[in-house]
Amino acid sequence: YGGQFESQKRATRLIAILRRVYNGRRAADIAASRPDFIAGLGLDQHLSPTRSNGLHAMIGALRLAAAAAAAA
Repeated sequence: YGGQFESQKRATRLIAILRRVYNGRRAADIAASRPDFIAGLGLDQHLSPTRSNGLHAMIGALRLAAAAAAAA
């Protein structure tokens, strides 16, 4: 059970990072942005492949939603 809690805590931290990066930005800017902050923060060096895939999937979903909002 403790391992599941740690996993959720790490995922929550990634979500907090995404909120900090994208909060307050216009939808069009989010849709057009590249996730360069991943390397800038060193996350690409410290995330497991599974966690990295999840982070990129979340960013992809955010960018798609932002593109739809910008087009509306």
